[in-house]
Amino acid sequence: MGGNGLQEGPEDVLSHYDRIYTHPYFGQTFLAGALAIIGYPDSLHPSAGDVHSIEMLWLIPRVIMGLLAVVDTFLVYKIAERRYTNNNRTIALVASVLFAVMPISWITRMVLLDSILLPFLLSSILFADYLKDSKYNHNSNKKIAIIFLSGIFLGLAIFTKIPAFTVIPLVGVLIYTNSSSHKLRNVGLWFIPVVLIPLIWPGYSLAAGQYDQWLDGVLWQAGRGGEAFNGLSKAIYSLFKMDPMFIVLGFAGLIFAAIKRDFYPLLWAVPFIIFMYLIGYVSYWFLIPLLLPLCIAAATMIVGLPSRIFKKEVVQRISPFAIISAIGIFGLISTSMLITLNMNFIHFQVQATLTQYLAAMHNADDDDDDKEKKVFIMARPTYLWILKHAFDKGNHHDHQSYYNLKKIHRSISQDKYKKFIFIVDGRFKADLRKNTTKQHLKEIQALYNNLPTLAKINIKNTNSYDANQYPYSTNLKMMGKGWGRVEIRTNY
Repeated sequence: MGGNGLQEGPEDVLSHYDRIYTHPYFGQTFLAGALAIIGYPDSLHPSAGDVHSIEMLWLIPRVIMGLLAVVDTFLVYKIAERRYTNNNRTIALVASVLFAVMPISWITRMVLLDSILLPFLLSSILFADYLKDSKYNHNSNKKIAIIFLSGIFLGLAIFTKIPAFTVIPLVGVLIYTNSSSHKLRNVGLWFIPVVLIPLIWPGYSLAAGQYDQWLDGVLWQAGRGGEAFNGLSKAIYSLFKMDPMFIVLGFAGLIFAAIKRDFYPLLWAVPFIIFMYLIGYVSYWFLIPLLLPLCIAAATMIVGLPSRIFKKEVVQRISPFAIISAIGIFGLISTSMLITLNMNFIHFQVQATLTQYLAAMHNADDDDDDKEKKVFIMARPTYLWILKHAFDKGNHHDHQSYYNLKKIHRSISQDKYKKFIFIVDGRFKADLRKNTTKQHLKEIQALYNNLPTLAKINIKNTNSYDANQYPYSTNLKMMGKGWGRVEIRTNY
């Protein structure tokens, strides 16, 4: 958190219009704690200009997210196993395989709040399911412990990102129906940590005298632009482009669940979909929590549909395993094809080039005063985090993304800095157009045009794949047009 407190401050986060309170801070604190335990990044001894060193800095957070994904897969299996006990764990196996190997699962390995909240959300559901066991239900101490654990985990999930609250109807119903007695009291006990833990966020803003900023951030998030249907439909379409088989199976599974009157996946998915529809502004990664009920819904359809189609018992038993084997092999091959792509190499190369250049120039500027040495570095956030947090801990430079419009405008229009570095790729140009005015864009373009070129880095497609074909088109389209070409311009 940059040593400036729990909530990210304007100097610590690349946020829209310098807003501090755009998200709760438990997810960031959780990840920062995990990295601090291993002494990241100092334990890696990062070296300026070394591509392998940069690659290791990227690897560690991804490994942590990968471990969380393994935990998620186990929890999906246990939840489905306990819910559908009459299917001899078949639904649990199918659901966990879908979650683990389908190409769409790569977004759960991204370092996002939506991915971090998954194990907490799943743990809350699993503990609520455990409540129906007689060994817990008839022991008041164990029952209260299970109820509070479920509430605490859901509270932490909401404290990570607010949309997790849409699971309250599902878990609340589970607590109510799984309780053998004192049903309403148990729901009330469960609800205490669900509410109190997320209230730490506004409570912190009050203690810091920043409640107005908190309210401004929350209202801004709730009112972010776009038409409701367009936002949700575009996000779902993006997921469809990533993995059409999974999305078709998942939503077909929800329809199958409605026909069977299996309200478990419906009560999980529908409130979340309604909330995403209402907020209007939806990116594809916002829908990461939706993948969980889609896995379970698809699994119930794959296992349950053969019994309605085939009459022979042998065929009914074999069909689900044949179907999931085919889907699993397809998903595993598709995912393996994507894993072999080094989509981040362009970032490694750019960061290695810049860290070496900045280190050399900073040493050469030892005689200059601090104002003359400070450089304004403008780029997509993807490039900035390592430059700032691993190699510029002393904040010798000003690192800004296109989100910080006010700071960028002040720095350019008021001639605050004399030295600039621009890291520009196709995605940067497209996103900048969305996040700034035409006049501001002209100012940035004029400054950019007057800067000498330091380096042009191109990652050419030398492999035998077609970037327009599935599954390769998925990652390349998400990276943005021109992802493999980066230009660095500077007058430093």
